[in-house]
Amino acid sequence: MEAFGYSMTGTKHSVNQDSFYIDESRGIFIVADGMGGHAAGDVASSSAINSISENVGEISVSSIKNALDIANKEVFEKSKTSPDLEGMGTTIAMCCLNGSYATIANIGDSRVHIIKNNEISFVTRDHSFVQQMIDDGQLKESEAKTHAMKNIITRALGVAETVIPDFDGVTVNDGDAIMLCSDGVSNMLDDEVIVHTVLRSNAENAAKTLCKLALEAGGKDDLTAIVIKL
Repeated sequence: MEAFGYSMTGTKHSVNQDSFYIDESRGIFIVADGMGGHAAGDVASSSAINSISENVGEISVSSIKNALDIANKEVFEKSKTSPDLEGMGTTIAMCCLNGSYATIANIGDSRVHIIKNNEISFVTRDHSFVQQMIDDGQLKESEAKTHAMKNIITRALGVAETVIPDFDGVTVNDGDAIMLCSDGVSNMLDDEVIVHTVLRSNAENAAKTLCKLALEAGGKDDLTAIVIKL
């Protein structure tokens, strides 16, 4: 296995509000996209990742959920310590590998993608206003990326006393790839570009190229990608 993470500041922020975490030895990979005024998003995402990484024990849904609950409480309590941090929160996209099985957790609209046999699939489902519209039949998938309310999320870690993550799991094999990213990447790149970029080079070059391509495409938000090649 090889894994690499890369992050860049987009065009709308002076400070990168994304954070990421990689621990190949434990098989833990996390992307967080913070939100909040000034540097609050940066505080939220980095605080959440630090807390989650410290509190995940065994790779299991119960252990991951416990770590997310602790992180949610810590970020929520920290948001009340200063007017500058009020209302801050963060998305979470998390992949934990245990042998050939990947446990996936997500809150918000950061994503986990699996690439198998040159095809990409979304393991996570966005917690967003436009996803609700798609589910309700009010919006087509093809219209989602350009919708004016694309960036409105309906669930985030740290904005309330409790949060409910979604969990999924998938079996992975040698030759598969996993890509975690913030919406700054997924909103700007087509699936075909992601697959081509991930498959044609090593994890480091793929992660860097995904972020740079998303920046060239507009870079409307901060850009973070982790690429794991098995």
